[in-house]
Amino acid sequence: MQRLLVLLALLVSPVLLYAQESCGWMSTAELDRLLPEAAPWSLLVGGKVGSCKFTGSSRDDAGARVIGANQMFKASAAEAAEFVKKLKGSMAAGNTVEPVPALGEHGFRWMQKGGGGSVSYMGHYKQVAITGQVVLSQGATPESVAQGAEGFMRAALAVADDKQAAASTGCPYFDEAILRRLLPGPSFSQQVFGQNSCMAQDGAGMVLILSIMSDSSASAAAAMRDGSCEWSALADAGPGVAIGKNCQGGRPRAVLELVLGDRVLNYALAPGREPTSNELAMLVELARAVRAAQP
Repeated sequence: MQRLLVLLALLVSPVLLYAQESCGWMSTAELDRLLPEAAPWSLLVGGKVGSCKFTGSSRDDAGARVIGANQMFKASAAEAAEFVKKLKGSMAAGNTVEPVPALGEHGFRWMQKGGGGSVSYMGHYKQVAITGQVVLSQGATPESVAQGAEGFMRAALAVADDKQAAASTGCPYFDEAILRRLLPGPSFSQQVFGQNSCMAQDGAGMVLILSIMSDSSASAAAAMRDGSCEWSALADAGPGVAIGKNCQGGRPRAVLELVLGDRVLNYALAPGREPTSNELAMLVELARAVRAAQP
């Protein structure tokens, strides 16, 4: 479970992206009000639901540099609560874990003992569970951003009241048959975060996270890439396909990029070790299948 948290944190890491659209549940004006020390805030990645990320001012005393949250729609309120409860238990060893009742009965925040420059939040409301993260400015403390960060996370949970958003149940950019071969663990599952992100996992630590940007320009695609990876185009896989390997920092991973119409899709595979050549081949197979399935 802790592996999952680390992987989810990749979705809110301070990577420079081009804003693709507004965030459906948080405006920059509202975020300026919640965390004025870092105003003006700018949108990194948005969408009606899913994963929204913002960047604050670059001043060292601004409190927060980046804030983001991922929304996960569960089958029921009980399942969402149990998901967060298990996360809380898994984080107890080696981290500072503190309850945050405003984010549900089992809501909490956690930080690495001794600091680390960020604080993560987990919460639940009705059938929605969220994971969020605040990247702190130099010298800032979790308490200095707590009130505003909790307001941001509550707004992320409030999409549970949006029936249209809650109706999202399938990821249109996954192929389950290929994913089950790529992630052959004992408890395969898929999760739709919303309109711009999905996740599949094998239940034993292997995870595939999809992030989507509604901007297929070359500059946007390049900016979305994980800069710590070695990137190369895959001409034999068709146009608009590239792969990032030998990524530095964080968990071992590989990232496949697929330009599809007016969107850029990034599939980040983190198997808990360096991905094998066979796994990389299945990522390419997934890209071909997803492209072929589009109208």
